[in-house]
Amino acid sequence: MATMNINAYGAGLQVLHTHNVTEKAEKTKELVDVLLKIDDKDLLQFGDDVQPLPEEPERPPSVPQTTFKGSTGRIRAVLHGIAHAEGYAIDLMWDMICRFAKNVPDESNQRAEFVRDWLQIAKEESIHFERWRDILVKEFDTEYGSLPTHSGLWDAAKISAEDILERLALVHMVHEARGLDTSKATLRKIVGYESAQKGQQKQKNKN
Repeated sequence: MATMNINAYGAGLQVLHTHNVTEKAEKTKELVDVLLKIDDKDLLQFGDDVQPLPEEPERPPSVPQTTFKGSTGRIRAVLHGIAHAEGYAIDLMWDMICRFAKNVPDESNQRAEFVRDWLQIAKEESIHFERWRDILVKEFDTEYGSLPTHSGLWDAAKISAEDILERLALVHMVHEARGLDTSKATLRKIVGYESAQKGQQKQKNKN
């Protein structure tokens, strides 16, 4: 990956225009590691002739809706949904940087701190996505993207594209809060599934 003369905006465009979500995650980790080491001037060198932000990030098409049968099918859908949200979060963090950093007051290093904070979060979201994707593959023989998805998070981002406060409220305080509200129920589903699987395995061993 070319990293010469890189800045936060250009890096964000690279990721947003990347079609494959696994590649988005890999690029994000690599780019963030580079960007966090350069000085603020280079980091924020957005320029006046930069390529405009895409209305929507590049992503693979969703497969048709289907019905998930049995506990295994349902838990696969739950875990795939979590991975999907983490994958969209990568795009959302880069969009936050590219769309709103220029509007942050350039006083007391605020703009650079804003960018560096969101860069770190983008990297964390990439790691989260990879962990859930790996669980799907290793535990359920399911590739990310093989189940239906939706664009709800990005729909919220488009609604709030003109105002950073609206973006923070709608995406990060509403949608993320909903995720936290449902996390206990999701965890119970996962733990319940694992317990049932262990019980079935013990029964098989007895027989």
